Amino acid sequence: MPETTTLSSRGLALASQPSYRAFATPVIENTYDAQDNMQGTINLGAAENYAMLPSVAAFTNSHFNATPNLFSYDQGAWGSSRLRAALAKHLNRHFDPVEEVQPQNILVANGCMSLCEMLGFSLFSPGDGILLSRPCYAAFESDFGTRAGVKCVYASFHGRDQFSPKGAVEGYETALVEAQASGTQIRALLVCHPHNPLGQSYPRETLVALMEFCEKHAIHLISDEIYALSTYTIDRSLESATSAPTALFRSILSIPNAVVHIDPSRLHVLYGMSKDLAAGGLRIGMLHTRNSELWRCLSAMNQFHWIPGPADAIATAMLEDEAWLDAFLAESRGKLGEMSALSRRLLREKGIPFWEESRAGFFLWVDLRAWLAGTGKGDLWEAERKVNDGFTEAGVFLTPGEVSRAEEPGWFRVVFSWDEKTLREGLGRMFKALGV
Repeated sequence: MPETTTLSSRGLALASQPSYRAFATPVIENTYDAQDNMQGTINLGAAENYAMLPSVAAFTNSHFNATPNLFSYDQGAWGSSRLRAALAKHLNRHFDPVEEVQPQNILVANGCMSLCEMLGFSLFSPGDGILLSRPCYAAFESDFGTRAGVKCVYASFHGRDQFSPKGAVEGYETALVEAQASGTQIRALLVCHPHNPLGQSYPRETLVALMEFCEKHAIHLISDEIYALSTYTIDRSLESATSAPTALFRSILSIPNAVVHIDPSRLHVLYGMSKDLAAGGLRIGMLHTRNSELWRCLSAMNQFHWIPGPADAIATAMLEDEAWLDAFLAESRGKLGEMSALSRRLLREKGIPFWEESRAGFFLWVDLRAWLAGTGKGDLWEAERKVNDGFTEAGVFLTPGEVSRAEEPGWFRVVFSWDEKTLREGLGRMFKALGV
């Protein structure tokens, strides 16, 4: 008898795909706790601002009073007017935009992954491509591809500096030409600025070059600035955090005369509460765009990506309390600098290289290529998987380079944004698995 299914063809296709739930469940349902579950898995893979979560909880408990309207439909699926005004003011204070950000140019949804999917439906037809770097944030493939059917096209740089104007444009140009020659229409370039997983911001001249590249090919430029305020400084000679100002990030919105380089209707910025504000559980992402046609299209899908009223109100309270927020961001940057410096020292002590230019985000891009040789000859990607299996057995979860579309096997993203005790325990398990 022929096989039968209760699902439609598209339902069956979704059910047959690799499951993030199946992948994540063993980690998130057996999480390490120094008091209650010391044998649990330490998550050095998922990028959250773990050390700052208590501060967000304390603020919420002391500042948030629920009102009846928060449990109604209130102002609808588009986020409250207060939230959009607070986000606009936040960008104006911290992103130094050339043109003042207006609330009417902001769309909000339940997370940036939802906004990516919405952009996938709005700017692409099924099978169209979006340009991304190698390595890259691992979840873009599912964000754009699972339902919208967008193909991720990765640019390789082969030793070129992807943060330089020449290196960046050459890498993306090659990927675009090859994709279009094979029948994939490129519709947009997405850059993580600061970069995930390299933890490096793009210089202004490179952003200008990418604008001109996108204008040349009539494609959209999406700047994902989710780690904009999670920058820090490191005294390389001492391998310690410093109190020097963190002038490491310049938003693409701060570039003068951007209209000379790209049509404003093709330039869009993603941001959200999950990283800088340590509030991923609120599920709040935002898109800034001056494309009114795109704004209308995204608004038509907003009802499927509604932000709950209590989450809207908590986020608004955090953003409106500027004194608290400034102190929070300063504390967060300080802790990121300290834990990054600690991670660098511990890695150096074990002879483990890493991407030296990281100054943003919650992670280091760690080079474990030397450990692949001990896993036997043959497929080096398989060797990387075996190293990763060793980490799993040791009770520590990392993000392997394969899922980040690294150019070559052996690189891992290691998240350091924990308290010191948890970080030391996690890195200790990693070192034990490597035999160092």
